[in-house]
Amino acid sequence: MHDLIEQAKLNTAEAARLLGLSTVTVRELVRVGALGCIQLGQRPLYRFTRNHIDEYLQRREVRPRAA
Repeated sequence: MHDLIEQAKLNTAEAARLLGLSTVTVRELVRVGALGCIQLGQRPLYRFTRNHIDEYLQRREVRPRAA
């Protein structure tokens, strides 16, 4: 938990820009559990750390097949 406090938090628009996605898509990824986040309040208000972004991208990585 201490790491989450020290990491910079990105809002939904910043995370979307970093991922090259729309804010609607980022919210949908959170809703289906594909992208982790910190949820604040009832609204919900999402904040993302670099770890959330990195973990999502690692799961999406496609490795080339051996020839």
